[in-house]
Amino acid sequence: LVQPGMLGDPQHGGRGMEMHGTHSQHPIEVGSGGIKHMAPSMVQNPQLLLAQQNVARVCKNGLETVQSIIHDLMNPVEVPILSSDSASIKWKQKTVDVSRQNVNAALAAMLASAAAVITQTGMEPEEINYTAVGSAVTTISTNLTELAKAVKMLAALSNTQQDGNNLLDAAR
Repeated sequence: LVQPGMLGDPQHGGRGMEMHGTHSQHPIEVGSGGIKHMAPSMVQNPQLLLAQQNVARVCKNGLETVQSIIHDLMNPVEVPILSSDSASIKWKQKTVDVSRQNVNAALAAMLASAAAVITQTGMEPEEINYTAVGSAVTTISTNLTELAKAVKMLAALSNTQQDGNNLLDAAR
């Protein structure tokens, strides 16, 4: 989790997920076939290994969520054609404001969670709070879902279709 690794779906040419600790003597690699390699300290501490496997599972679920969101962003939200009456204008402006606030809140939560992951995984494997790491990863994937909903609404309410498409492309 500390160093960038190859993440991907093993069924589509990826090799699964590789996680490496801060030092080369502490690697653990999880692929589609399970654990490939682990440090001796992990063999001696099965709870540490279980905690790492749980985080790997949470990361895998998060990646599946990301793939689902990317697919969902291909389907824009349909909003009714709005007239130029004051009620329609107010509804549109309020919806845009709420969606922007939702985007900001989701981004803030994801950044805080990313910082927590970086801080936690910069430690020795025995010192890492794997529950906190898993929770942070779950927070990121959950907020990605909320971010996608808000972005889709902003795209639907954009002044031009091109602006909406650009927003969806950026989100994907």
